[in-house]
Amino acid sequence: INFTRPYYVEGIALLTRPDAANKTFDALLKGGKDTKVSILQNVGAEENVHTILPEAQVLQVDTQANVIQALDSKRADAAAVDLSTVRWMVAKTPDRYADSGKSWQNQLYGAGVKQGDLDWLTFVNTCFNVAMYGNDSAVYDKAFKEYFGVDLPARVTGFPSI
Repeated sequence: INFTRPYYVEGIALLTRPDAANKTFDALLKGGKDTKVSILQNVGAEENVHTILPEAQVLQVDTQANVIQALDSKRADAAAVDLSTVRWMVAKTPDRYADSGKSWQNQLYGAGVKQGDLDWLTFVNTCFNVAMYGNDSAVYDKAFKEYFGVDLPARVTGFPSI
């Protein structure tokens, strides 16, 4: 498999409840050892949470759905999930979920294409470049707004930030 250029920078983020007193990252940090964060059970789960909330209690659970269920049932103050999940859930159900305002541990997302087909790889990379930075960014911008509730900044001509 070959991978395209990155089209999204993912990361871990904290999903909270809009009705919670500690819905912001600063409030979660201030909560210290009383802050509880749910996260998918994984080898580095505890370390990932303690990178930004060193005193927090970490609740490792078996499925992503249960990570969010721990937040819904108030067993956790925050759910550590993908930034794209936080954006999606806040955009679609702002009355139930809030973005704490903190994300970390960047991970690049690209598309996988058939190995050895350099013409197709070049075509897909060109499509991503045009959609993200070129003269047809409306499709990319619309998707970000629809799925993440985020308005992307206008592209500036001149030296590219590609």
